Amino acid sequence: MYLHYVLQEIADGKLAPLELDALPTGLNAYYCRSWQRWRDDPRTGGRDRWKAFYKPLLCALAAAQEPVDASRLAAWCGLGGREDEIKELLEQAWRGFVTYQRRATAAGEVVRYQFLHPSLTRFVRGEAGEPSAHNTGGLSEQEMRFVRELKEGVQAAHRNIVAAMEAQCGGDWPRLAEADDYVRRYLSAHLDAVDPALLYRIAAQDDRWAKAREAKEEGYTGYLNDLRIVRQRADAAGWAGLGRGIRCALIESSIRALAGNVPPRLLGQLVQAGLWSGLRALETARQVPDDEQKSEALAQIAPHLDADLHGEALAAARAIGAEGSRADALRDLAPHLSEPLRAEVLQEALAAARAIGDEWGRASALRDLAPHLSEPLRAEVLQEALAAARAIGAKGSRADALRDLAPHLSEPERNEVFVRLAQLARSHSNYFEPLMEVWQAGRFAGLTFEAWQKVLTAFASRPRSECVQSLVAVLPLIAHQGGQAAVDEFWAALRDVWRWWP
Repeated sequence: MYLHYVLQEIADGKLAPLELDALPTGLNAYYCRSWQRWRDDPRTGGRDRWKAFYKPLLCALAAAQEPVDASRLAAWCGLGGREDEIKELLEQAWRGFVTYQRRATAAGEVVRYQFLHPSLTRFVRGEAGEPSAHNTGGLSEQEMRFVRELKEGVQAAHRNIVAAMEAQCGGDWPRLAEADDYVRRYLSAHLDAVDPALLYRIAAQDDRWAKAREAKEEGYTGYLNDLRIVRQRADAAGWAGLGRGIRCALIESSIRALAGNVPPRLLGQLVQAGLWSGLRALETARQVPDDEQKSEALAQIAPHLDADLHGEALAAARAIGAEGSRADALRDLAPHLSEPLRAEVLQEALAAARAIGDEWGRASALRDLAPHLSEPLRAEVLQEALAAARAIGAKGSRADALRDLAPHLSEPERNEVFVRLAQLARSHSNYFEPLMEVWQAGRFAGLTFEAWQKVLTAFASRPRSECVQSLVAVLPLIAHQGGQAAVDEFWAALRDVWRWWP
C-alpha cells in the first residue's frame, strides 16, 4: 500500500521522485502526512472544519465494523442533513482512501463506505507506532501525538455510535436486535469500547438480548460472539472477574446443551420436512459440544442445505477440533460442493485423517474417505488404511478394523485379511460377513486355495465351538467352492464329532 500511495503522488506531481529525504519513511508516516494536511491546510477548511467534519467522519469509519452508508455516518457524527456532502467527500476527495459498494434494495440504491485498506483502519485506531511490516522505522513524537488524537477520536466515535443506538431504542436494546441488523451484529463491539459494564448487563445478566438475536438469526452463533467479548473482559480482570467468567461459562454450556439434545438424524429430518430452515439446523449443529456428534449433525443436514449456506457449513466443519471428526465432516460435506472446492475439501479431509494419532481411528477415517478419491490416490490411501489397521495393538480392535476394510481392498489383500481374521478373531460369527458378501458377488473369483488352507488351519486351532461358528460364518464360501457335497460333509462331520466327543 505504501508504494501504491507514494507512486500515485509522484505521478500526480505531489512528490518528487529524486528527493528521497522528502518521502515518508513508512506507510504510517504517509498516513500521518496525508491526514495532517487535511487538518492544517486552509484550502480544506483548516482546523475548525477538521474538528467539526473531517475528523468525526474519519474516526467513525475507523470505528465501523462493516461498510456503512452516509445516513448512518451522519447520525453517528451529528451531521444530519449533510448526507450529500458526506457522499461527495468520500467518493471524490477521499477516493484514494475510501472504497464503496453500490447495492440495489427494495428501498432504492444504497451506497456503503469503508477504508480502502485495513492498514488505514489500524492507523486511525492508534494501532501504529512500533516498527512493523506496515510501519518501517516508527513514527516521530509529533506524528505519535497526531495518532493519539485520532485514537481519542475513535473512542469518541464509539461513544457517539452507542448514543445514537440508544436514541433509537430508548434503552430497550433487545428491540434493536429485530429492527437494525448493524446494531444486532455489532452492539457488543461498540459497547465493549466505551461501556463494558453495560454490555455485561445486556448480554449476561438478562436473557432478552440473547433470545432476540436467536429469534432473528435462527441460532445463537452471533450471541455467543457477544458473550465471548464479555468473557474476554472478565478474564482480563483476573480474579476480580471470576464470577463474571463463571456466568459466561454457564450461559455458553447451557446453549450448547440445547444443541446437543437434538439427535443428528432428527436434525436432518427437520430440514428435509421443511419444519426447520437450513440456517437454523446449521446454527444448531455449530453449537453441539461433542465433536463426533457435531460431525454427524453436519453430515445429516448437508444434503438439504442451499448452496449459499455451504460456506458456513464448511467453516463449521473446519472448526471441529478432533481430527477424526473433522475428517468425517469434511468428507461428508465434499460431495455437495462444486469443483474445485470439492477437491480442496477432500484434500483437507485427507490431511485430517492422516493426522489422527491412534491407528484404529486413522484406519477407519482413511477407509471411509478412500471411495471419494480418484486413482491413484484412492489406492494409496487404502494402503495407508491397511497399514494402520495392521498396526493396531489390541487383537479385537485389529480384527474389527481389518473386517471393515476388507471389502475395499484388492484381491491379494482380501486373501491376506481373510487369513489374519481367522488368526485373530475369537468369535467369528460376524467377522467374515463383509468378505463373504463381496466375494459372493464376484462368485469367489479372487479367493485362493492357499489362503483357504491357512484359514482352515486357524479354525482348527480354536476350541470346537469357535471352529463351528467360524465354519458357519463362511458357509457361502464352502457351498460355492465345494458344492453341496462339501456342505453335506460339513454337517455329517459335525454330527460325528459331537457323537464321538460329546
